[in-house]
Amino acid sequence: MKQINCIFKMNSFHQTTKLQLISTYAVVSVYCLELSYVMDAYRARCGNKVCGPQKSDSTNEMVREYCPECICDDTCIIYKNCCPDHYFRFRLSCEETSLLDLNSIPNEKSIAMISHCPVSSDNTTKKKCEMSSSLLKNFQNIPVYSRKSGLTYRNIHCSVCHNESLRDIHQWKIEIQCADFADFNFLSSYSEIFDYAEEKKCDIFYSSAEIAGLHINTCEDNSIRDNAMISKCNVSGTWKKYDADIDFACRIYDNRFYFFKNVFCHLCNPPNDVTIGEVISKCNATGLWNAFSADLEKACYNNIKSPLTTPFKNIYCYLCNINDRNKTHNMHFKELVYFIEEKMENKSEFVLQLKSLDLNLESIIDSGTKYIKDTNPVTKATKKTKIIQDKDFYDLNKTSIMLQYFAFTGSPMFCQNYSFFSRLSDCDCSDSCYFQSRCCIDKYFQKSTTCTDPRYSDQKNGYLVFDTCTKSISMMLEKLCSISDIKKFFTFLPVEIQIAESYTHFKNIYCALCSDGLNQSDSQILNSISMWDLNIRCNVYLPPFFFLSFEDYFRFLQDNGCSVKYKPSEYTNVNCEEREDKHCNVSGNWMHGDQDVKSACENVNMPRNLYKSKMSVFCAMCNPEQKHKVEYSECNTTGLWENYDKDTEESCLSMPSIEYLAPYKNKFCEICNQEEGTRIITLPSRSVQYDKIIVREFMPPTFRLIFELSNYEQSSKHKGQTLSCNASQILFLNECRDVRCYPGRMHIDTGCTPLFKTTAKLGYILYAGLKTTLVSDINDTMPFLESVGESFKDFLKKRLLLSFIDFETSIIYSNLYCPDSKSNKLDKGTKVLILAYHKFFIQDSVNRSMTEETLVSLLGSTFNVTYDYFQQPFLIHHDENAFNLPTLVSRFQFTDKCYTKETSESYPGSLYVHSHVTELLICEQIELNYTEFNINLKNLQLTVLSRKVVIEPDEYILISPRQARICIDRLQTLNGMDTAGQERADIQHPPD
Repeated sequence: MKQINCIFKMNSFHQTTKLQLISTYAVVSVYCLELSYVMDAYRARCGNKVCGPQKSDSTNEMVREYCPECICDDTCIIYKNCCPDHYFRFRLSCEETSLLDLNSIPNEKSIAMISHCPVSSDNTTKKKCEMSSSLLKNFQNIPVYSRKSGLTYRNIHCSVCHNESLRDIHQWKIEIQCADFADFNFLSSYSEIFDYAEEKKCDIFYSSAEIAGLHINTCEDNSIRDNAMISKCNVSGTWKKYDADIDFACRIYDNRFYFFKNVFCHLCNPPNDVTIGEVISKCNATGLWNAFSADLEKACYNNIKSPLTTPFKNIYCYLCNINDRNKTHNMHFKELVYFIEEKMENKSEFVLQLKSLDLNLESIIDSGTKYIKDTNPVTKATKKTKIIQDKDFYDLNKTSIMLQYFAFTGSPMFCQNYSFFSRLSDCDCSDSCYFQSRCCIDKYFQKSTTCTDPRYSDQKNGYLVFDTCTKSISMMLEKLCSISDIKKFFTFLPVEIQIAESYTHFKNIYCALCSDGLNQSDSQILNSISMWDLNIRCNVYLPPFFFLSFEDYFRFLQDNGCSVKYKPSEYTNVNCEEREDKHCNVSGNWMHGDQDVKSACENVNMPRNLYKSKMSVFCAMCNPEQKHKVEYSECNTTGLWENYDKDTEESCLSMPSIEYLAPYKNKFCEICNQEEGTRIITLPSRSVQYDKIIVREFMPPTFRLIFELSNYEQSSKHKGQTLSCNASQILFLNECRDVRCYPGRMHIDTGCTPLFKTTAKLGYILYAGLKTTLVSDINDTMPFLESVGESFKDFLKKRLLLSFIDFETSIIYSNLYCPDSKSNKLDKGTKVLILAYHKFFIQDSVNRSMTEETLVSLLGSTFNVTYDYFQQPFLIHHDENAFNLPTLVSRFQFTDKCYTKETSESYPGSLYVHSHVTELLICEQIELNYTEFNINLKNLQLTVLSRKVVIEPDEYILISPRQARICIDRLQTLNGMDTAGQERADIQHPPD
């Protein structure tokens, strides 16, 4: 019986009108998830640990370690570990968070939320939860998060119909990101916001950035936030048959599964469907199962095939074909134990780094023996150029090669004495010297070496390894040593043997086993063998859990197109020369060819020459850079040799001529024809190359604001044609006028409230008088005045509940005298009058209404100044003179008065509006047109012409040169001050 779970989806269509008001027409559609199929796919990979009705069986504990733990409690949403059938019970849907998308800044576009009500909900709440008809409604009804359940709801109404308590609800914010500078704090209607956002190229979207503990479950590619997680289907390109249920489960389910958002995202990014032999679909096909379980056998048979458990049909068939392998971070295969480290790079490339820990040599040899019997090893043998073997060494003129080396270098780096020189240098004659660049020169002629295939080497030119058996143990090992077949892992991967601090490296493990330095009866040496490290890169995630043989797993990696690189221990130096440099007479300047030198250059792998960075010593000898005649075949022909040495002279005369060193006959002739300490070293010419300079294209700076909307609707405005005004109007001069608010606020039934309840980047100008009578003597006026200024700033931060305010300009002016270079003492009882002016900027998010109400309420309050161990109280009061304080101070009118002026070095708020702190910030206002007022340009007082009353500069605001606003309460106060004969009906509120 199929289980169907229907999910509501909101499909939105955006349309721009001529008024630039963007409407969103929302249509509710239903997606029905076939939960039974989704759960079958889940069980085949992860087992039967789910929440729905099920028979208790013994398999649950067996599969626990192969998938993330999941629980069936509602708190699983918070901890992101719900079992899938329990998670889908919440019927989440993917909701768009973008309201306006006019910028290229990436953000989360689609979030999993609850966007519907239960069937039993009342129709009004259900409609408000599920339907949306305009951008304005979406702007006003933003998502909410429940701290208790961990669920995100599309709006407050959806949380109500799910019985969430409002005390557990946290509202998301409105976030605006703009390509151009924009200040939204002084827009007073939603239409102004939308128009301004379009003008400034802004994105408007829901944001949860400031909700602590909230986990966002996105329905899109999570690589924006997490480069190491796949969260959508078919990123790998290997999902051949699309399934809508699995696709939806991948996007919506939230329980991380290795590098995937969930197990379903791995199911729709599967390995390639390659043939690796018959799928194992029955128990104990391997003969390894040692604990029979009827439940497990039944589950293997009844559950569907999973693409993630290759080579087994499903997780149960795997479990009933293994023994109790040691489950640690290390992977135990029948041939070896590997430590595996996994990571993800470039958002879709999986990297496995493998390091061998232990080898089962018996299993490896048995595997090789079977391979030899089943294949023709001749066709698999390594193709390479001729290598000088021990048996060929004596076919060369050994003395001649060493003699020419000595004549070229002047250094007796030999393992044995030769007749031409009795003293030997301190060089290494052990096998490990091949890999440490310090061998005696004749040692390189004793062992056969080759370079590993550069296609699989972590080093450009490959690595040096021993490639032949040096003692006869068995023909089988010799054949396996000669083979390098990537399909046969243990003939392909080099190995190393570490004895003390020395390493030797072999083409494969079979070459190591038949080397003369290895005694197979010595368990300590056998235990010192280790495989080289592997670095495997795949476009699909291929964990090794379900493979019993590493060779089978390695073939599976190959069949899935993975790239393979190997490298030896980090403590070795085994790089190979570039092959193009292993040829004689490339320069065409070698006139007297020597076959022994030529053979040594082309066939012996050895370190590069000190003189020539690319070539070995013998290849340098047979590639002279220029043609020169030998001019110096005796000592001191130049007359520059001052310190005579008999051995050097004899060697100059007796050693052979080396063309590379011409015009000197050999190294000794070069030494005895130069000044002491002078040494000519010819370095190869090298062109200078500079790395490309990458110039990144940076996005222009973005202006980002986070707002929390006030939970109010703007009051409806219907202009009446009669003198009966509506609730949002006031009667003035026989005309119904709209009640106005300060820019950034909207009018509601209870007054003016900020359009954005929570906002940031607010600037203010605060001016006031401070007065007191000294309670103690003051020894010096200026330090006391400075202390008053700092105390007032601290008082302001404390009242606004802020840890930091950027005071851009601060002026403190007093009635006290400060003579130049003299302290001015004040007596107890002295009256102190101070004018204070502060222009400041608040960058943090604050409750705008609370902030501005607090600022306005400062008049009439007191604060204390701590000075010289006593506290001096000050009263804050209104003083219109503080309004003009910046102008007065700048004119130097008070040079004999005490004042301070501080200016901030940085101006983060320089582009933002700064509002004067007056009652106008919060009051209901009436707007006058230019025919109804006049402004005195000298003192900036405004006169209401109809009443002949004067308004002070800090009691009105100019919206434009033709419009002024005044607090309604202020006009009513002025009206009450009229004479008895004056008509009092100029200003009337409508009746209640």
